[in-house]
Amino acid sequence: MERKIIIPPAIFVIGLWLFFSGGAAACLSGQETDSHRPDVYPEYELNIALAFDKHAIGVHEKMTVVNRTRATWERLVFCVTQAVHPSVFTLDRFALSIQKEAQTVTPSIRRSMLTVDLPRPVRPGEEAEAEIDYRLNVRKLDQYEIHPAGNLGYGAHVLQAGDCFATLTPFDPDRGFREWEYAPVGDPYIYPLAGYDVRLSAEPGVTVAAAGLAEHKGNDWRFSLERARSFAFTASRYYDVARRLVGDIPVSFYYVKGFERQAKVVLQTAAESLDLFGSLYGPYPGKELVIGQNAYSSAMEYSSFITVAHTYIRDYTPAKPQLLLSLVAHEISHQWWYDAVGSDQVMEPWLDESLAKYSEYLYFRAYRPPLAEWWEANIAVRRPDDTFIDDSIYDLADSTRTYSRVIYGLAPAFLRDLRKTIGEDEFIAFLRDYYTSGAGRFMTAADFFDVLSRHTDADITPLLRNYFRKPPNIIAEKPQGDGL
Repeated sequence: MERKIIIPPAIFVIGLWLFFSGGAAACLSGQETDSHRPDVYPEYELNIALAFDKHAIGVHEKMTVVNRTRATWERLVFCVTQAVHPSVFTLDRFALSIQKEAQTVTPSIRRSMLTVDLPRPVRPGEEAEAEIDYRLNVRKLDQYEIHPAGNLGYGAHVLQAGDCFATLTPFDPDRGFREWEYAPVGDPYIYPLAGYDVRLSAEPGVTVAAAGLAEHKGNDWRFSLERARSFAFTASRYYDVARRLVGDIPVSFYYVKGFERQAKVVLQTAAESLDLFGSLYGPYPGKELVIGQNAYSSAMEYSSFITVAHTYIRDYTPAKPQLLLSLVAHEISHQWWYDAVGSDQVMEPWLDESLAKYSEYLYFRAYRPPLAEWWEANIAVRRPDDTFIDDSIYDLADSTRTYSRVIYGLAPAFLRDLRKTIGEDEFIAFLRDYYTSGAGRFMTAADFFDVLSRHTDADITPLLRNYFRKPPNIIAEKPQGDGL
């Protein structure tokens, strides 16, 4: 008999609570429903000049997008996260054409949003093209700095360029292209699927690590990505590379020379993670996996590319391997829970991070059972006062420590308790269904519980009341029998 969770219609779309508080997370869910091409699919051409020794990046960017929606566009909005840091982002030129006709525009930048009011609207079926020239003055990072501020920066051996290219924001049919405030915690950006064609030049002796390598000649690289959430790279004069084939997925780890032992550990963990998550969730969504050692104390996920914390690599010992292992497994799982299944990381940060964090536990349980106990002990943190997992990054912006406890502690604890409540088989079936249903889309909390309803009739109301500030009012429907 089919088992369902019944959610009253007035509150079924759980993400609407964010709309009425200013978030509008639920409005993202319809944007990427076309399995071939989303309604709004920007194509980026990036010509990047990397001056590694001067810690500077010059970018000529061309963004082309066709309005496949039913709406008329009056404004374009780009996320330029690094503009929030003084003297890091310098805009030199912005040119716009609509249907190949040049337009006179004056862009404005406020915090991390670059907005362009259009002199004439972009109607359904029409094409807009923006050319943007800008410079990035890369900051020196303390080795213990973390994201998001440290995603663009350099250290003693590595320069990292993540979340620093001007990207068109997701389109909301009711309000146009999304705008949001930057917050200094979590992932204060939302990426729609896009195509990237990247040409990068650097000084002799510099090695560049990124996904989608199509060509490399001397000091010039070309990268190409389709249906990607983001493009990022790391670079170093000190890189060596270790490679491994996992099934038909090539894995490359660019590491600083001297960390050969850690390179073997990272590749082994990557191989195990790809095998495990592929069997649990569904096929790996990319064609390759590239890993780059970075220059700070965070790790980050991008499309088919992750970076791993320098400090975790440096401090790894066989006696205490858990931090490095968990970090690698976590970031690799984001290829399912970020790159393939998108979500609003600003208003609903728990959605992807809870799944990535819980993937650490599944990895330990499969390959390092004693460390599964360590994982459970470390997420059992004391809840910061008046916090819940459905809080936005703005609710948690006052403290990185608070954000970490809630999103990396309480949120995966909810998944742990959900698994115990509905059962192991039902929980794994739910995760696989959620991935299958969400691949190539933005998913919301409403979608999460809608998919869950297909796999359990358990009463999870106590869990929702414990973990959610605004829990959905879920009523479990019990089987009615055969009528005899």
